[in-house]
Amino acid sequence: MNKNSHELEIILLGTYCNIVLEILKNNKNLSVLKVMAFSYLTKKNKYMHSNVYNYSNKNDVVLKSLSMFSGLFDDYIDNTKYIIGAIHLLIKNKKIVEHEGELIYIETNELFIQEKTFINLAIMESKKYSDEQFLKELVRNV
Repeated sequence: MNKNSHELEIILLGTYCNIVLEILKNNKNLSVLKVMAFSYLTKKNKYMHSNVYNYSNKNDVVLKSLSMFSGLFDDYIDNTKYIIGAIHLLIKNKKIVEHEGELIYIETNELFIQEKTFINLAIMESKKYSDEQFLKELVRNV
């Protein structure tokens, strides 16, 4: 692997560390499955500027968010190693805790302002879905 590949991996890990922390700061706890899916969508929307929906969408936001996976199976699979790596680094550095398949944000005194985005709305609504339901919808859309 050349130097540029290593630098790219470091940037992707750092990006996903920030995204995972952002998701968990907003939601305090969320399943690993949902963190992985919404981390990918957040990166896609925030850094790749591919927003399809916005915060004004209120109906079926989880299903709409998962529909954004359409045709992106290979890219999602390629990104999962970075998302899992980021989760591992955050657990190892005691920024988050894993407990029975849930990732839990460790409270700090830092100031945090929650962004009102479509993805955050979908994450909040996804708590109504079991992991099995969520995975079924994810697979249907990928």
